[in-house]
Amino acid sequence: MHATNTDSIWIILTENSKRNKFEYNLYYTKNRGNNWKITRGIKITGGITGLTFINSLTGFITTQNSNNNSIIYKTIDGGEVWKTIENITRHPNIGIGVVVSYKPIYKNHLLVIPIKILNNNNVFYMNFSFDKGKTWSISNRILNTGHVAISFFNSQFGWVIDGETGKTYRIKKKGLEWEMVSINPFLKNVFCLHFFDPQNGWLCNKKEIFNTVDGGITWKRVPYKINNFDKI
Repeated sequence: MHATNTDSIWIILTENSKRNKFEYNLYYTKNRGNNWKITRGIKITGGITGLTFINSLTGFITTQNSNNNSIIYKTIDGGEVWKTIENITRHPNIGIGVVVSYKPIYKNHLLVIPIKILNNNNVFYMNFSFDKGKTWSISNRILNTGHVAISFFNSQFGWVIDGETGKTYRIKKKGLEWEMVSINPFLKNVFCLHFFDPQNGWLCNKKEIFNTVDGGITWKRVPYKINNFDKI
């Protein structure tokens, strides 16, 4: 699912048609769900890992295929036709491995597709585009990890947390400048991260919630209680 605002929402659903072949149907509303447009049987192969629209016409889908490759699709007509984007998932200095691409991120004309390659030495990097996916560049920083959490507040400020080491990286200048601002062992295994402004951010793992008010330099555990947790 992806929403560009409170009115416009896209949802993609999978239907197992026959013999483990899947059919993807795209649902779109521009009036908060009162009416839906359905595009059935869109031509996508593999399992979908992410869906993002940057406006009413242009969108991206990331996938994971059975041959350990990742294919990224783009539409420019609101989801009727999807075409593959070639040669943006492979880093020239990284060997063969299982390629996984994640949900595209779009902030103020900056389009980011996170990429993870799983092999003997897991690596993470990002593909950047500043022209709605026409041309791409690879991030100048590669992390040797297979577990990350990512958030971009806008095109100028982003964060990546290495879930294996607990290192927090602050990204500036549209992805060109990476700075390690802290290392906290208790941030290992985090998987969700969101910054509301350049200073205030939240993240979580399976058991704990953390908050920062200084751009990721320090993190504090946030006590919480879920009523009737045993009934969830």
